[in-house]
Amino acid sequence: VKAIEKETNKEKKLKDKAEREAANKAKKEAQLAAKEKAKEDAAARRKIAAEEAAKKRKELELDKQWEARYPIEDLALGVEAEMLKQAAGHEKEAQRAAARLAVELVERGFKAQAALAA
Repeated sequence: VKAIEKETNKEKKLKDKAEREAANKAKKEAQLAAKEKAKEDAAARRKIAAEEAAKKRKELELDKQWEARYPIEDLALGVEAEMLKQAAGHEKEAQRAAARLAVELVERGFKAQAALAA
């Protein structure tokens, strides 16, 4: 009877040990999975942040291009209006030609006074 009890106690201890090892293994796997998930989430957040930063840089670049272009157009329109005023006594075609010339000169980089003088 004692031998049988010894065997059952030994089997019980082995069974308990196997259960503890299985539980520890499952716990470690869960921890590894959680770490991997955290890494993936962090990578996704970094990717989204990088995409947003790139989008913002592109918008700023477009704004800079527009702002760099706008004063030239504004100057050209002002010169064109001034040319039309100066050529008010002439024919319409002459007025339009003078205005087109002034706009073209401004677009090429001439100052307003030089364009009006031309």
